[in-house]
Amino acid sequence: MRRGLALLVLSAAVAAGSAGFAATADGPAAAPALRAPEAATLLSYSQARRILLDKVVKPKSLAAGDEVIAFRLAKPLRAGQRVTPYRNRGPAFTAKGPTWFFWVDDDPRAQFEHPTRYVFIDARTRRVRTVPQQWWPLVDGSAPWFDFGAYWNRRSWAFSTLEPLPAPPTSRYVGDRRPAASTAECAVIIDGSGDAKAGFPDDVNQLAEVTRVNFGLDTRKLGPPTNSKEDFEKAVDELAKDGCTNMLVFIGSHGSKASVDMGKGTYTAAELKALMEKYPSVGFKVVVQSCKSGSWIEPLGNKPEIVITSTDDKTPSYSANPDGPDDPNPDDRGSEFASGLIEDLRAIPQDQSLLAEVQQCLADREPLLVCKLRIAFRSAVAKDEDAKAGKTNPRTRER
Repeated sequence: MRRGLALLVLSAAVAAGSAGFAATADGPAAAPALRAPEAATLLSYSQARRILLDKVVKPKSLAAGDEVIAFRLAKPLRAGQRVTPYRNRGPAFTAKGPTWFFWVDDDPRAQFEHPTRYVFIDARTRRVRTVPQQWWPLVDGSAPWFDFGAYWNRRSWAFSTLEPLPAPPTSRYVGDRRPAASTAECAVIIDGSGDAKAGFPDDVNQLAEVTRVNFGLDTRKLGPPTNSKEDFEKAVDELAKDGCTNMLVFIGSHGSKASVDMGKGTYTAAELKALMEKYPSVGFKVVVQSCKSGSWIEPLGNKPEIVITSTDDKTPSYSANPDGPDDPNPDDRGSEFASGLIEDLRAIPQDQSLLAEVQQCLADREPLLVCKLRIAFRSAVAKDEDAKAGKTNPRTRER
């Protein structure tokens, strides 16, 4: 009986060591101690990297212009360490033994949701498991490659077809400065994620400058840490109570179908529609810079006077950098679509031909902000290198 029990325990131990990880919702397991001879036979990083390149990335199969970055950890995962997609948007994986983990981002400029790959290589058996995902990974709850410095640091990479980028000049959120007097036109501009590498702080800082300085709008600019759903809805409420009757709402963030990150939670198109319906005397204009942002158009219905999205309901949206050789405005910052929209909004007060278009639009009894956004959308699409390449499909709809 004792001999049978011992064999059973030994068989379980061997089975646990034969696979590098398992999909699980259980807590961490105790890490088994490695004997010296066993530790000496484990895959080194250079060996694991070679397996990654030969079996997963396959650099020789990449076409000219393909963009991919494979991220590395300095050490293999230990037994019990967990890898989960951001905000649990997919299965969790728990290492059963020493396991090299790599994250392959197959579209580095995309502002999520888009295809990525989690690669697990068992350091004992060399077994490779590649798991398709849509979001960046968390290791024991932390994102090792999320911020701008870590993402674009060559030391974080096992492989890349791109060169590291310097931090953008306005990578941080710049605080709000509110005008003393309220106006009938206003703007709420929110960076829902605070992700500098995706360009959202740049979008918010630049657009707020245009609405406040160039247009004279009462503007509320929201970024981390005051970028929750409650912060956003409070700003809308304050402006409506102050007499704003024409409100521009800009949301820039990571997102998926009809949903974006907002602070530590998410915000949906349905929630925005419900919010706008609380203010029947306010004419809303909505711009969403996010992956699959076109999925906001139908749920918002006819409440907004105009809706503009950086892409359609199926494709990612992209940051402005690194700019390709065919980019019409290679010095843009922030998001590829939003940067062009902002540039063209800024140009309207200085361009006589654009001002003439605005006057004609007003003669047709359209609201001033609708006229400006309509003109800027047209030229922003022409400046969007990703739209020109067929990677995105900016959309607009008017009531």
